[in-house]
Amino acid sequence: MFAVEDAKQSKILPCADPFVTSYPHHACFMSIIGDDVHYRDAILSAYIPLAFNASYRRLDFSVGVDIVEFMEHLPFLEGKYIDRKTIKKRNIRYADYIKNEIAIDDYVYLLVDYYYISADRACFHKKHRKHDIFVYGYDDLYKKFWVKDFLDGSKYRSFDVSYEEMEQAASQLEMEQDWLRGIKSYRKKSVIHEEIYFHMPVILEEIEKYICGKKSGYVSFNDIRKRQDCDYYYGSHIYEQLIKECTFRYEHDELMDTRCFHILFEHKKCLLYLCEKWNRDYMLDNADELFALLQNILNLCYILRNFSLAYNLNKKEKCYKNIIHYLKKIHDEELHAMMLLSKNIKLTTQFPNYVTKEEANINDSTLEFVSEWRLTANKDALFTETENAYMQTLFCGTDVEIVMDSSYYDEYLDIKIDEKSLTMQNLSKFIHPDKHEIIYKINGWEKGFHTLKVFNEKGVCSIKKIIYNHTDEFCNADSNTCCKLDRIDYTTKGNWTGVYGSDGYYLIGGKYVIPSYMTEQSVKFCNAYLLVWDSDSWDERALVNPATGKRIMVYQESEDEFCVNVIIAGQISREITLYFADFERFHTDLRIEVFNKLHHKLLDTVKLNRVDDGLYLTFKARGDILFKIFKESGRLAFISGIFFQS
Repeated sequence: MFAVEDAKQSKILPCADPFVTSYPHHACFMSIIGDDVHYRDAILSAYIPLAFNASYRRLDFSVGVDIVEFMEHLPFLEGKYIDRKTIKKRNIRYADYIKNEIAIDDYVYLLVDYYYISADRACFHKKHRKHDIFVYGYDDLYKKFWVKDFLDGSKYRSFDVSYEEMEQAASQLEMEQDWLRGIKSYRKKSVIHEEIYFHMPVILEEIEKYICGKKSGYVSFNDIRKRQDCDYYYGSHIYEQLIKECTFRYEHDELMDTRCFHILFEHKKCLLYLCEKWNRDYMLDNADELFALLQNILNLCYILRNFSLAYNLNKKEKCYKNIIHYLKKIHDEELHAMMLLSKNIKLTTQFPNYVTKEEANINDSTLEFVSEWRLTANKDALFTETENAYMQTLFCGTDVEIVMDSSYYDEYLDIKIDEKSLTMQNLSKFIHPDKHEIIYKINGWEKGFHTLKVFNEKGVCSIKKIIYNHTDEFCNADSNTCCKLDRIDYTTKGNWTGVYGSDGYYLIGGKYVIPSYMTEQSVKFCNAYLLVWDSDSWDERALVNPATGKRIMVYQESEDEFCVNVIIAGQISREITLYFADFERFHTDLRIEVFNKLHHKLLDTVKLNRVDDGLYLTFKARGDILFKIFKESGRLAFISGIFFQS
């Protein structure tokens, strides 16, 4: 018999809500990866291409059409599997094997027969349904596993399965029925190296291939070979095939494959998410028009999915015709959106100029909305009914106006500039009945950069836009920016906690905490790429990640040079500390040049020789600062962390 080694009475592994749930193999993968934004961005950049396999009548993201190949080549995860022949030969109980894997922090993925699982009311002791299930926890007291899958046609969700039911559901499958080839175990990789990569020229190429319907997508070598002999369609060409497929099902009295329509819906959700990210990173023009197009297509896909569900209930001709109509409409709208996207992607970051900025609307990347905010009925503003939800941004100058939609407004606000609350009596309030606007004007603030936050204390609050009032004289001034090297630290290595970052920090590839005198848009990189060597390193030069307690060996890097834009608001100079360590020991020499970004005025230059052992540079600074990091010798220009303290 198989023994469970050192298993605790219960164990539940971290399990995130997956961004993509159309098929279990995507949802399983994303549940393990978690909510780390770097992972999600890198994953979704591979989810732009779609592919339709006409031989198997199946639509999926191109990366996942061959499920077994996808599962065996998962990025960011390392895995193993045991085949059913070995399980039978060694007389291993499935439940014991699964418990043992979870006890050693491995997630489990396998095929089961839902005829034996009571949670599936449609199948339990009624019909056999073979499906893949994801197991992430167990409890000996209640003798159950915690699993995720689709039940009764509902969303991908968590539920529990008893040990005995799991044993029956897994063991009653014949070996030749298991297309997963056995029980698979996965855990997140520690050593990732260059797998987290988000390269805009490659993404632009994928979008252009999508428009033309060319073969595209990141697939394994075996998958590429298999596709040579199959009838595959890509990108915009999938819609013609879906129309043929739906017509065939209608004429032969078959149910519609609703998974196809859910894939379309989630594909547009991924596109919208990516465009929002590119907009935040200043790599997208005409974002307002693009967001409106993609949101409309997303809504159309939602309607299409509902028509497919309705058709499967009644098989009415009207539902079928609506499905065909919406497929054609989505194709046309999507083609327009993808062409607009390809024209408006910028291949390098262009940092915004806050000093000359005149206004910011709700889609402006410089406005950050925290907690739940939704579009108003006319889609001109965002509103919230969530207590303590807020909007924040940076502005430069002495005057600013906050424009709200009067239909979504209660006078229960807390407006802060540089963390100082402004009483309503200190604000000038104007009402435009014709425009349905309420405007709060803030005048006479100190020259320089400021944080602006608008809190909803209770009731409802809306934001339509922010208007910045500048004078030509002020825009041409020095804008109160300064930065000078204060000290160099060669001894702290990766043990920064308690030494740096008392106000906030930005760990490359890890956690970040933004100081009160900054916003998330206050730190931006240009021409730099994320390179993770190890997320669980023993090297003392690797920075401690407070989120995990482990050391993370990571860079933002470029072959020759890159830029970091940091904006410190307020009138007080703060400390900015940059950390450099050559983990590869290529004897790297770096040169750091510091500029006033607006006027490109050189403020300081620092040359660093051989940063092999790790060092911290601390500057005293305020305003809009540009750090340029140059490689003088070695393999790369890089940085691993930025820390803030008063």
